Amino acid sequence: MYVENFTKFIEYYGKGRKIKLFGFFLLSIIAGALEFLGIALIYPFILLIIKPESVIHTKYYSDFANCFHVHNVLINAFILGFFVMCLFIIKNLFMIFCLLFPVYALSLQHNVNICNSPNLLLIINQQS
Repeated sequence: MYVENFTKFIEYYGKGRKIKLFGFFLLSIIAGALEFLGIALIYPFILLIIKPESVIHTKYYSDFANCFHVHNVLINAFILGFFVMCLFIIKNLFMIFCLLFPVYALSLQHNVNICNSPNLLLIINQQS
């Protein structure tokens, strides 16, 4: 059923859009991976703050501490928290880019200034 719907979708929207569909799929996978990585790093960060003695003796913590040449638990918790925060910011900026890039491409295609047109799709439909 899903395969039939997918093939109907591809046939309806044409062969020229397969690359765009694949690009959208790839961008979605990247955004999902960034989200997963950010959520997966929250647990070690909280565990490092609440119960550091359970984390200190693990191989991953020693690798992390040796990487930054810092063996203070609070400083390592701050570094990990900063990394998690930066990862979420990068992920959100990536998502904004993924949402705004098609609008920017449409504005270039139809010679519309996007700064002066809050309703870009309405303007493009009226020009067509």
